[in-house]
Amino acid sequence: MKSRDFGGMPYILLSAVLWASFPVLTAVALKTLPVFTAAALTTLCSTIFFLVILFLKPQKKMPSQRCIRDIAFACVTIGSGYYVFSYIGISLTTPGNAAIVMLMEIFFSYLFISVIGKHEPFVLPHVLGALLMVSGVMFVLAPSVHGFRTGDIVLLFGSMLPPLGNVAMQRARKEVSAAYIMFFRSLTGTVTLAILAFIFDGVPSQAGLMSALPAILVGGFLLMGFSKILWIEAIHRLPITQTISVASIQPLFTMLFAYVLLSQTPEWVQLLSLPPVALGMYLLTKKPALPIGALEEV
Repeated sequence: MKSRDFGGMPYILLSAVLWASFPVLTAVALKTLPVFTAAALTTLCSTIFFLVILFLKPQKKMPSQRCIRDIAFACVTIGSGYYVFSYIGISLTTPGNAAIVMLMEIFFSYLFISVIGKHEPFVLPHVLGALLMVSGVMFVLAPSVHGFRTGDIVLLFGSMLPPLGNVAMQRARKEVSAAYIMFFRSLTGTVTLAILAFIFDGVPSQAGLMSALPAILVGGFLLMGFSKILWIEAIHRLPITQTISVASIQPLFTMLFAYVLLSQTPEWVQLLSLPPVALGMYLLTKKPALPIGALEEV
């Protein structure tokens, strides 16, 4: 039985800070570009990002057949499925609703990974920490939540896919680099979204493309590129359920960015999030007394 390396916490925290700006950049891009076109261009930038990394530091060891299957599974569940559901869902609902519904990924992670799959055991402090984090985030998002939208259902289905893909990527990372996994995942997403853009969106206008270009470049290279390497390194070092729970701190950073950059003062109900989030983070970063059996080689 192997003990988990808790040095992955800085990776997930930095990834959360970066990813907190994703809804803002997506909304900016969707103002002038159709949803599939914006998504395809963003994932194309991330594919180029990972291709450059692989060119500079190529994968030396050929992956096993199981590793290839795991990468292929991650490409289908996340590279195609999750990206499509996310962009469609965000375009059909409000940012507040989207953030709330996407927190269901935490529930599905514990359900699929710990309860059904037995891939990771329950660690009581981490479960309590996850509940506190979610309750805190609810306070953050409460002022921006609106009535039920069609996109909420789309996002709910989409949030079921990452836990399955994350398990596959966690196994694959034992043999290959994060950039190797992400290149194929991003390439799959780019092809899928480009086909959908060709069918439903048509050719974008030059003015719309130039207006959305800064958001696309930042979203592709920094958020869907660099931050995803941080994510894979995090789940390589930490249990997936713990990692996804810590990542729920993202809305707090979004609120902070809005205050600093847009002078949007948080409402009093949002400030109520700080105590449960602080306690939840403490429990989630607390090393369990027993080794985590899910980290054994399988």
